[in-house]
Amino acid sequence: MDYSKQRQKSVHRKKLYANLNEMPFYIEEFVEYKELHDASPSTLLNYVYDFRVFFNWLLSEQ
Repeated sequence: MDYSKQRQKSVHRKKLYANLNEMPFYIEEFVEYKELHDASPSTLLNYVYDFRVFFNWLLSEQ
């Protein structure tokens, strides 16, 4: 794997963990489960972004 892909994984992993602090515990558990089953940091980061959009939409509908 080349340096740029390794760097991208590292950057996405840092962003992922920073964003997980704002998520409910069950999203953290989901991400931990997916990490154990070889999901990439980029994929997991996008899941967390999608969860954030969904939760914001859900709150706006109240």
